[in-house]
Amino acid sequence: MSEPGSPSPRSVSQTVADISAMCGEGRDAVEGAWHEATMYAERSVCRARSAIEDYFEIDKDFRMLGPKREDPNLVRDVHDFFNLFALIPVIVLNLVNWSFESLWNIMFHGAAWTSLQEMWQGQVGGLFWYVSLAYFLLDLTFVVFLPTSVKSPSVIIVHHLVTITCLLVPKVHPEYLWVMGACMFVELNTWFLIARRSCNKRAEKPFATGVSFAKSCRMLTISLCFYSSWFIIRLALNAFLLPEIFRLWMAHSQRCGSMFNLTLISVFSQLALVILNTKWTIDLVRSKLKSKSPSKGL
Repeated sequence: MSEPGSPSPRSVSQTVADISAMCGEGRDAVEGAWHEATMYAERSVCRARSAIEDYFEIDKDFRMLGPKREDPNLVRDVHDFFNLFALIPVIVLNLVNWSFESLWNIMFHGAAWTSLQEMWQGQVGGLFWYVSLAYFLLDLTFVVFLPTSVKSPSVIIVHHLVTITCLLVPKVHPEYLWVMGACMFVELNTWFLIARRSCNKRAEKPFATGVSFAKSCRMLTISLCFYSSWFIIRLALNAFLLPEIFRLWMAHSQRCGSMFNLTLISVFSQLALVILNTKWTIDLVRSKLKSKSPSKGL
């Protein structure tokens, strides 16, 4: 017999059983909650919108179906028209400042690579800077007052503000104007991106029924230039420039005696560009590859 006031063996066993059951229920509840949280996170990631969806038709399985069919939008069309013409002097002036002779010798005569900086001649560097600044200010004004002209106005506004801030670096330190020129090569890809959309608002496919031969050739040429400039400039050149900009910042910091100087802006902005361009490239390739695979639907 048990002593008075002490729990009986039967009650102790019942208590242990209750605790075990409660622990089991708690474990099941935790596992269930964890499973739900994991599923929610996966759904959120899968449904996260990519920037490439502004320019390509992407289905729910993230397969690229082709160019995005554009709805009628006069403001957007005017903005595209402005960019197609306003970017031309920016691109041309940038190209004039470079000497591609060394690149030609490297490609076809086996010459040794020296540096990107040595290719910069800067004949019209000052004019190039002012024209570039004017373009970004005008385009920023356009988007601020007519936000329906672009798909993501806040992104464009932030981008232009950061770019305008970065333009202060070569203005204060002209020896870094070549870095600006190298970074501004990306506007060539931007031009083809806008041209690709503007010339094919109905999302037609080359050589399809009803599409003329001339238009098909134009579409293919623009697409080829867009994709090649994307990988050469947005991906390769920007990645190449990141350590160069970092090296210049370190050298400049040693000269001025402080790591917190104007050139630090370029390091952060270039790093952000490399990350974004890499992410967009992965999205672009992934959606393109998925479009080649058979659909899992009915």
